Amino acid sequence: DELPTMQTEDVPHDEGILREFLKRILGETDIKGEVYSAVPSHLVDLKRFTLPNMPSHEREAAITWEVKQWVGTHYDDTTFDYTFLNEKDLSDGSKEVIVVTASKKDILKHLVLLESVGLKVLAIEPEFYPLLASLNYNGQVKPDQVTILLDFGGSSTRLDIICNRELQFTRTLNIHGGSITKA
Repeated sequence: DELPTMQTEDVPHDEGILREFLKRILGETDIKGEVYSAVPSHLVDLKRFTLPNMPSHEREAAITWEVKQWVGTHYDDTTFDYTFLNEKDLSDGSKEVIVVTASKKDILKHLVLLESVGLKVLAIEPEFYPLLASLNYNGQVKPDQVTILLDFGGSSTRLDIICNRELQFTRTLNIHGGSITKA
């Protein structure tokens, strides 16, 4: 019994097909229980900035303020998380921060889909992070190299620039397989 064929642009619109596809995969594999999940890069935005030297108890408020400036009127509909890129402070005591934002609606939709097939989601991250982790783990990214990843997909294309084994820049581009096929 074959799974229905679907175009990439149909996936977000037909959750029933996606749910059945996931159920079938889970039935054929030993995947169950608690999982870590990745969301497509086009559903998230990433911003990297330097946080000035300040007491640690003030950092979260400063990052929240930065996110509010960045997303503007959409703040109440946005969820975000952040991490400091270097364990140590920079020479002036400042810290490099990377913030990932996403629509609460998109994240909730993702969670509901996975939970509807019996999975308990422990964490969600943008899809470029597991890719970077696997490249680092396999020694494909060297500390003294600049690595460019181009994920040319059917409905989006993502460009990632990695330097010193850290994501320095990412951008989702409007040129993709679907647009080339259409042209």
